Amino acid sequence: MKAIVNTTPGCADPWDTDSISVAQALGRIASRVSALQDCEALPIRECLGRISGETVSSPINVPGHANSAMDGFAVPAQSLPEDGIAELTEIGIAYAGLPFDGV
Repeated sequence: MKAIVNTTPGCADPWDTDSISVAQALGRIASRVSALQDCEALPIRECLGRISGETVSSPINVPGHANSAMDGFAVPAQSLPEDGIAELTEIGIAYAGLPFDGV
């Protein structure tokens, strides 16, 4: 029996009938990639479009402070109706590097 979804599917849904297991997903990924066989040392400016053969780590934090590079809205799930449209009110803004001090 196929489940009928009466609302737009979203990440809060309890299941996704088209989803596969983690093991199946990893198997699909592994079947489509191959390991690097050779490495060569090149000047950094010649490396565009290539894959690094070694882990690259910065010796300093970049940026030097906690940072979120995401734009968006935070909405409590209980503010959204099961169906229909909700009108929400913006209660504040949190600019990059500055925490929101509201509730």
